[in-house]
Amino acid sequence: MLSVLLTAACTGKEDAYRVDFFSVTGMIYDKTAGFDEITGAAELPVQGITVRMDAYASDDIGMVSPVLSQKCYSSSDGHYQFSVKSDDNLFDLFFVFSLSDDTTYRETRYESEERVLYLSPASPFFNSSMKSYDVTGNDFSLLPKDN
Repeated sequence: MLSVLLTAACTGKEDAYRVDFFSVTGMIYDKTAGFDEITGAAELPVQGITVRMDAYASDDIGMVSPVLSQKCYSSSDGHYQFSVKSDDNLFDLFFVFSLSDDTTYRETRYESEERVLYLSPASPFFNSSMKSYDVTGNDFSLLPKDN
């Protein structure tokens, strides 16, 4: 009887920190643009920035072998978005966002940037009952490259 209770307790703890669905949204801004009178934004959005999201196992500190990779581009209003549905527990991963500017149609080109996102059970983005992690406001402010 004791082994059944221990198994149930362990299973409950594992389920409490399970993520089957992960999403992230954000904006890409020009850090030097200043105040936009039309939108009221403090910075102007940037279109066409390549946003790459790589996920790594928590023990892959050197970021050698991504278990998941996705890429998108910021829209005309600067937005980007990723969504991942998995049968594996995404809580055991960390996510790296790498931004680069490979455009040829814009006069201004922007510096690359990278950010690491670790999942936390204390985060307001984590919903244990839905087994989801929905990150909003993962914004980036990029500096123009020196030409």
